[in-house]
This record gives sequence, structure tokens and C-alpha cells, in this order.
Amino acid sequence: MRYIDPSIRLLNKDSVDLDSWYKVWLKSRDSIVRRPNNNPEASLIVGNEIIKDENEYKDRIFRMNLQYLNFPQLAFEIQGSVLFRDILYNINSSAQWATSLRFLFSTYDLSSGPSEDAYPISSEYRGIDSWESQFKAYMYAISKDSRTDHNRLEMPFSISSRYWVSMNLKTLINFISMLKLKMPFFYDIYGKMFIANIYDNLGLDLTDYLVDYVDAGVSQYFSRSDFKEEYKEVDDLVILKIRMGLILYSQFLRQRDTTIKGLYDELIHSREQIKQFKNKVFCGKSPLLVTYYADKQKFLRTVTNRCCNFAMSEGSLGICSWSNILDVVLKDASTQEFIEEYLPCKFCGKGNVKCKFYDDVKFREEGLERDNLRCPIYFKSLKLADEKIDRDQNLLSKLYKDVVIRLNKGEL
Repeated sequence: MRYIDPSIRLLNKDSVDLDSWYKVWLKSRDSIVRRPNNNPEASLIVGNEIIKDENEYKDRIFRMNLQYLNFPQLAFEIQGSVLFRDILYNINSSAQWATSLRFLFSTYDLSSGPSEDAYPISSEYRGIDSWESQFKAYMYAISKDSRTDHNRLEMPFSISSRYWVSMNLKTLINFISMLKLKMPFFYDIYGKMFIANIYDNLGLDLTDYLVDYVDAGVSQYFSRSDFKEEYKEVDDLVILKIRMGLILYSQFLRQRDTTIKGLYDELIHSREQIKQFKNKVFCGKSPLLVTYYADKQKFLRTVTNRCCNFAMSEGSLGICSWSNILDVVLKDASTQEFIEEYLPCKFCGKGNVKCKFYDDVKFREEGLERDNLRCPIYFKSLKLADEKIDRDQNLLSKLYKDVVIRLNKGEL
């Protein structure tokens, strides 16, 4: 097994204006906050208060932890576990991008079996028997089934990856505070690295400003109600409660302006429980009870994007497949409605079609992804459509074949 130490690097240290929050605070209060002209002992005059030490006043304003702290934006590159990536990305107001392990692993030549070195593990899991046993189960699954979407159900989320996140100062403080209070195993590793990185690069010690509560901006990702599977629409809001595998949740949670719960509930532990929690294994097939709130148009846009052939939509994957969600929406859709309302493809007439995501999926279409089917619609191929039906056995694959038939007739 090959281990990689986690690391965090601030990317925009030379351009971040860490005092931007304070500047807008002063401007918003310029009717009562002024610089003294004839009082050498005063740094500021705030209403009737004479401020001798402006840093002390600035510290007071910082500690109120109000909206102005959203102004400084911090961008990080992280080498760390896939599990911590998803903890970060559940805060989906942040900007986020990650190395696609699904793509990377699908390009490996597995003709002579998997190489353990090609699947490095984040070193905080070194020597933990339960996690190392799951890694061995993953290597065995790869040797038995080379299809990435299948074998990743056994992938331990201790796997190391490189990913990027950008969030404002207020969100970062609240996120690190939550880790310290609710997930100390991750605070001791990643929370402290965030703090050290900010101090080393910007001279700000965040430990002075962590809060002793879970802010609402983060607490919204914890469940506070009973779970019962359902899908309903309330005005323009979609509410979806569904069982979902962690490997699917990893993709599902990357939607801005939504609230998605399920993962955080499984990660709560106290400092006294760290040793026990370290042995709790999370892998691709780990089930979660997911609650999702979103604007209806936002949800339908997600459905549209995931109707792409590139999506992980094999019906045989059960709660780990996008078809688990798509079937809820597409069950009453006609082929024409599927084409007009859900497919991301652009149909140009006379059987010509353009792929919206070509630059993301071209590697598959060029045959560089082993064991992943190329798109029947893009190639207008009945052979590929039948292979997709045989492999996926779901509603989406049947609708794909209908589209291919119409393309070949020149009807689209």
C-alpha cells in the first residue's frame, strides 16, 4: 500500500485582500467612524468612543462574525482523502473542483491486475486494520470486474486525491469550528492545517476566532427530522428523501444553492470517540439516508446533466446509480418529452447532434476509457444502444435507443 501525507496550500496568498471585510465595515459606518485630526492619542473616534488601539477595535468587529467576513475569498489546493473532500464539498456554496478519479481509474490498463501503487491512500489511515482490509477488498473487486463504476462500490474513501476549494473567510471559520465541535478526527488533521496555512501565509491566527457553536450556514447539512423516502414538490421547491450510496452522494452533493444532508450525520463523534470513529469504514457502497432541498429548476437542470451517457447511471448499481434518481423523474416521460426537457444534447436537424459536454467526455468517445461504453446518441449507433440496454437495464437506456432510432430516421 502506498500512502500520501495530506497537505493544504493557499493558492491566492499574493492576491487575497484579507482586510477587505474591515474596509467595507468602515465605509458602511463612515457617519460615526472617523479618523481624528487633532487627537494624537486616538486612532479612531467611533461615535463618542475614543479608540486608542485600532487593532483592538478591529478585533472586536471581527468577533461579531457578521456578513462582511464573506468578502475575503480564499482558494486552496488540497491533497487528502476522498472522504474529507466530500465533507468540504457538502458546503456547496463554495467553489470546488477535483481530480476525476472515476475518469483516471477508468484509463488504467488492468490486463495484468491492479497495481496498489496506482491507488494511493491518505496517510491518516495508515495502520488501521478495518480501512486496510477495505482497500484489499477494493483491489480484489478490481481484479474481478474492471468496470470502474462497478468496482468503485468497494473503494475506501481513504483513497488520496487532489482537489481544490475556494470559500470566503466567514465560511472557513464556521467550517473549521464545526470540525472541532462535531468531527475532531478531521479537525486534528485538516482543520489544523487550514489554520497553520492561513497563519503562515497571511499572519492571521484563526484559532482566536473559532466559534463555540455550529453556525446555521453549516448546521443546515445535519438532519433534524425523521427519514421517510419520498419525492414531492412544494410550490417551486423539490424535496427528495432517498437512500443513496456514498459513491453517488459524492456526485450528487456538487450542486450550488441546494441543501443536501446525509453524510454529516454519519461523521459525528466526540473527542473521546476518535479512536472508535477511526475504525468506521466508508466506501462507495456505504448507504446514506439523504434529504435534499432545491429549487425545482435547479433540480431539473441536474437531472438534465445526469441524463448524459457519461453519468454513472447503470441500473445494476442500485442506490449507487443515478438511475435511482432519474427513474423517479423520467418514469412518466415520453420519448419526445425526454428529448425536449431532459437530454442535454443539441439536435441540429437531419440527424445531426452536438454534445454539450464533449470536452469532458471526449476521452470516452475516443475509446481511451476502458470498459466504459461510448455514447449511442453521439454515434447514432443501434449497436451501442443495445449494449447500453443490456448493461444498464433501466428506463434511461430504453429512451436512448428510441432517440437513436429517431436520429437515424432524420427526425431530429
